[in-house]
Amino acid sequence: MDKMPIAVILQGIPETILLFMFGVAIIGEYINFKKILIVSIIYPFVIMFIRSLIPSSLFGLHIVFALIIINLIFWKVLKFDFRESFISAITSLSFLILLEILVNPILYNAFNTSLARLLQNESLQRLFFSLPVTILYALITFILYKFKWSLVRGKRTIKNDC
Repeated sequence: MDKMPIAVILQGIPETILLFMFGVAIIGEYINFKKILIVSIIYPFVIMFIRSLIPSSLFGLHIVFALIIINLIFWKVLKFDFRESFISAITSLSFLILLEILVNPILYNAFNTSLARLLQNESLQRLFFSLPVTILYALITFILYKFKWSLVRGKRTIKNDC
C-alpha cells in the first residue's frame, strides 16, 4: 500500500472500517459508525506514512506500530478502557492477519501469482485479490454483531441479558 495511494482508498479504508467494527463487536459494544468512519479515513494514511519510514529490511515492524495505533484509537477515540482496547486491537488485527494467511495462498494458487508479484503491480489487479478477505471479514463481523457474540460482555451484550 505504501506506493499506491489508490489502494489506501479502495482497500485500506474499507478494511480499516471492518477492523474497528470487528474490534467493537468483539467486546460487546455498540458500533459508533461516525467515529469509526473518521478514524478509518485517517488511519490507512498514517500507516502508509509509517511504512514509508521503515526500511524494507525491517518488514513487519509496521505491524507493531499499527497495533499501538489501533490500541490508542480504541482507548482514546472510541473511549474503551485500556483492557478492552488492548483486547480489541489484538483480536481484530490478529483475525484480519489470520484471514489473509488462510485465504490469500488459495487465491495465489488459483491465479498462478504471488504476493511479491502483486505488490509490484501498480494496477487495480492487486485490489481484487483483497476482496475475498474483506468480504469474509465483513461477513464474520456482521455475524458477531448480529448474534451478540463477544469476548467481553460490553454494554450491548449485558443490556440484552436482563
